[in-house]
Amino acid sequence: MKGSLAMTIIGMLHHRLDPTTVLKSYAFAAVAKVEGATFFYFTPKSVDFAKRSIRAKVYENGQWQEKQCPFLMLSIMQEALRNYLSPRRLLTV
Repeated sequence: MKGSLAMTIIGMLHHRLDPTTVLKSYAFAAVAKVEGATFFYFTPKSVDFAKRSIRAKVYENGQWQEKQCPFLMLSIMQEALRNYLSPRRLLTV
């Protein structure tokens, strides 16, 4: 499995500016690193549609560092996932 993720880039879109306040961000970054994927955290305001780039945070050497990252076609949208996978919604499906 590790080899198939070598070119994988995973972006996590969240409304909070600081990834240290989002517990899952570190877990996602750690798993991505172990699997050989690139993971970055970003907010809606950090997306530059004109330049098709994202000013994101990447977890390296024990801290979150800001970097320019490529524009993504798909990202993990924490709020959307939480709403979609809410217990109330799952009970009504």
